[in-house]
Amino acid sequence: MIWIINYAHRIKSHRICFLALRLGEITIDDFFLTAFDPKDTPGGSVDPLGFDRSSGFLADKILPDITNVASQPRYFAMLCAGLALVQDTGNGQQSIRKRQDSLLRLERLWALAITLADLETKSDDSATRFNSFGVRGVTYAQAEALRVVGREYVGHDYRLLSRQASHGALGVYASVAERLRLFNNRKNLTLTNDLGLPLGEAFIRETNMPKAVKDVVGGGSEKVSRRDLTDWGLRARLLEGTAGAEERRLLQEAFNFNQIRKRTAELLRQRPYKNGETEFDRLTRIKQNIGNRNKDLKEAIVSIVRYEKCYKHALFILNRLIWLCGQWGRLADDIIGTDEILKRTGANVRVVVDAFLAHISNLDTEHMSRGMEKIEDIRRLFELMRDASSDTVELARVIQHRHEDVQRGKYDNGRSKAPWVERTEAGFALNNAAPKSFTAEPVETDTIIPHSYRTGTADGFYKV
Repeated sequence: MIWIINYAHRIKSHRICFLALRLGEITIDDFFLTAFDPKDTPGGSVDPLGFDRSSGFLADKILPDITNVASQPRYFAMLCAGLALVQDTGNGQQSIRKRQDSLLRLERLWALAITLADLETKSDDSATRFNSFGVRGVTYAQAEALRVVGREYVGHDYRLLSRQASHGALGVYASVAERLRLFNNRKNLTLTNDLGLPLGEAFIRETNMPKAVKDVVGGGSEKVSRRDLTDWGLRARLLEGTAGAEERRLLQEAFNFNQIRKRTAELLRQRPYKNGETEFDRLTRIKQNIGNRNKDLKEAIVSIVRYEKCYKHALFILNRLIWLCGQWGRLADDIIGTDEILKRTGANVRVVVDAFLAHISNLDTEHMSRGMEKIEDIRRLFELMRDASSDTVELARVIQHRHEDVQRGKYDNGRSKAPWVERTEAGFALNNAAPKSFTAEPVETDTIIPHSYRTGTADGFYKV
């Protein structure tokens, strides 16, 4: 089966890839080793050079099985509480639907409770003053909180997100909950007895969940006192340090089950953020003082830091190319060849790429070496960038060709996406799909924002 996928990659056929998936022989991780995105994702194009998959691979080396998006640990406790309140643990479709409906009701009530609590603690009732950072669908919950001000009883039946089941807690947190051993099976929505069930019960008990909320979640009632819901929101919100002792202990136990996560978290706790420091700065500082006990983590963090430097140069060149095209209309090669900023960037490309390639060619630990074929396409791109670094026009061609390949591998409404900038006989030109003009001229690679490596999520498990 793998040979089919390898062939599909060479001809860039996502139809063949999907056919192999449907045969059930392999999984996505078995073969999507390049940056081509198999998902039919709508909307604006992101990751224009196809770096996200490789950054995710590197993130797994320091903080596996968690994500940047599922960043609020109390969501896991809330999900477990919703399932703990359901007595029906059968595996039939009706039982599973009952559990899902209960979770969705609890999520809506919880989001409303948090925003009601925020509204009460603000001197100004403007929605812009809420402190509900991290609540999925917060704008919907805020609108509902303002709508029910002054009412004695409120319900759960309001819109939270356009598609709550896929974009809310179930869609974002359930798969991570399974990897944290809180769920036996996220498709069946069943809790583990050693972690998931105790965590849900701790959340219910330590937040003193009102009986009326339990009744609504269980489907026995439709209304709850606004006063009771607001008071519960003060106890159950997402602010640091608000979790009960048992909830906190169980969340940390789930996080620490993986020893890589546990050791990385120890390094993070030893080196908290300094004022004004970015995650990239923090990781750069951490890598300088890692002992031999964490040699595998040091190799991973050094890989991340050097990888991000290469990424910043690659994306900067694309941004500069787009900006120049916007200034000149059609950008001739001789203009690129004399652009001092691109020439300076090209000189730095060889330095940062050589540093990254030298590092990954001399890895000592099995942990870091395992699976490196998953970033093979990025390694090849970096080699092309290095080889073209002394020729500004050729370097721009390398970046544009990579961008075009990545874009063609994405789909919007069933059609391949167009590159933002195209190669022409005369040089380069913007496509109609290009983003709007930059607010400022790209002049420094440091203006490129690095990828996020889940450290905020890891911090959250110890600040909950």
